[in-house]
Amino acid sequence: MRVVRSALIGVRCLRAEVEALDRLAAFERVPTRSEALRMAIREAARERGLWPPERGRPYGGEQKGGSGDE
Repeated sequence: MRVVRSALIGVRCLRAEVEALDRLAAFERVPTRSEALRMAIREAARERGLWPPERGRPYGGEQKGGSGDE
């Protein structure tokens, strides 16, 4: 019974998230939820100074190339 209850809670949460994305898409006047989600992610990244991404910046913040022991 706990598994069923847990699954129902998960489904309710997902439905709430989909409804929130639908409302955001309507508010932002974009045709799809995925566009609304992309816009929200970019806006959050801008607020944190992460957007637009720097060109050529390697993932993880590490320098590309030699080890420096040369």
